[in-house]
Amino acid sequence: MRRLARWMGTLLCASAAPLAAQVEGHLDLGMGGASLLGAGMTSLWAVAPEFRWQPAQFRLDGSGEYRDFGTAGRTYAGATSVSWFAALGRPLLVELNGAAEGRRDPGGPGATSWDAGARLHLRSATTGGWVGLRAGQDRLGALNRWEAGLWRTMGRLSLQLQGKRTVGGLLTGASLSPTEDTLARPDSSGQTRLRVTTDFGAWLSWDGGRVQLRGGLGWRVGQMEPANGSLADGTGTASGGRYNWWSAEGTYWLSDRVGFTGTVGTQPPNPSLYVAAQRFMRLSIRVALNQHHTRSEPTLETERTDFQFRRSGGLVEFSVRAPLAARVELMADCTDWQPVELIREGDGNWRVRIPAAPGIHYVNLRFDGGSWQAPASTRVIRDEFGKETGVVLVD
Repeated sequence: MRRLARWMGTLLCASAAPLAAQVEGHLDLGMGGASLLGAGMTSLWAVAPEFRWQPAQFRLDGSGEYRDFGTAGRTYAGATSVSWFAALGRPLLVELNGAAEGRRDPGGPGATSWDAGARLHLRSATTGGWVGLRAGQDRLGALNRWEAGLWRTMGRLSLQLQGKRTVGGLLTGASLSPTEDTLARPDSSGQTRLRVTTDFGAWLSWDGGRVQLRGGLGWRVGQMEPANGSLADGTGTASGGRYNWWSAEGTYWLSDRVGFTGTVGTQPPNPSLYVAAQRFMRLSIRVALNQHHTRSEPTLETERTDFQFRRSGGLVEFSVRAPLAARVELMADCTDWQPVELIREGDGNWRVRIPAAPGIHYVNLRFDGGSWQAPASTRVIRDEFGKETGVVLVD
């Protein structure tokens, strides 16, 4: 038993560092205010964690928020999603995804929703797009959704566009009011009505190292009044409207792990979670789980030159000097973004030969199961997730 315990302890210690290196996230602790539109602002303090675990073909995201309004009550909210990616051959990628979220606001019962589906991605290192179909359930009944998105990175600047259309059944006799205790119960006829919502949003982000900025705006059209209890206009389709929203966020990093974050904006109503339209603002201290690199974008002159590549015939040899590493992996567009292990040599260099055509290629390295990073001496760009990728020219 003791031998088993020592073995388990050794295994956990050996795996803890790579696992921690693959997890990214932060914790916000701040003060601010929130209100229903047309009402006064109520002060609050909040705790909001967020994390992402992203090995090679797997991604797990989670976020939460606790808001304390004092005598006015408390809000609890959380969301999680999980994705599995598989390459279909450059540049196609398929994603299987599931997501769930829940929320409870002062004065109303809690609500949850979930959905699952698939997306087809067409992407390069700087530009991409995707389409997808999803199905799920919320407190009002079953729903299905089709969605599409586009993204592009331009150095430190990134742009993302997304649209979706959700169609769900609204059980006859169900209420959209957050004050109702009896929800989504059919009457004796067991009939359902349709509820249709269309969303469009655009987000622009800029990463300046020490300063990060992000803004978004969009609109929601369709059935979305969670507070008035109105269900339908008699035609079998839930009554609707239109709502425009916007948000802005800025972070200034005092160090590699601690910064100040300010957030302000509005959010559209969401009857699935009992959420009415709101405006919000918050100033927080942000603590990062991993170090946030506040240095300027690297250049060929300022970076180390221990990463090298050269072409011989139809193969490209990639090499890097890492005498203290126990394992080195490379992931690139010429490997269909699948990890490939390098072979260690006696002088502390690691090498691998991969078929690759002449031209521009995008490359990442990983040491001892840690996080993927752009190799030294390469030009660095960022993808739609903010991940760094190195750019090399093979001639």
